[in-house]
Amino acid sequence: RNRHKAVSQKGIVITMIRIQNGLLHTVECGSYENGYVDVENGKIVGFGALSDAPAHHGEIFDAEGGFIFPGMIDAHSA
Repeated sequence: RNRHKAVSQKGIVITMIRIQNGLLHTVECGSYENGYVDVENGKIVGFGALSDAPAHHGEIFDAEGGFIFPGMIDAHSA
């Protein structure tokens, strides 16, 4: 899969993705009907209502009609 990458001033490659347009559920901040989550190098760096989201210059995944659960799923659980 082609990821959008940028290079920092120190020469570090940064991968940026946004998952948007789904029902976002968070642990402490409630839910957002049309939410987004920004991920940079595998870490969540922003989330909230898509209408309040800053400009994004990475790859975008459209979760329309789906759910977004940032950091709440343990892939190693049975």
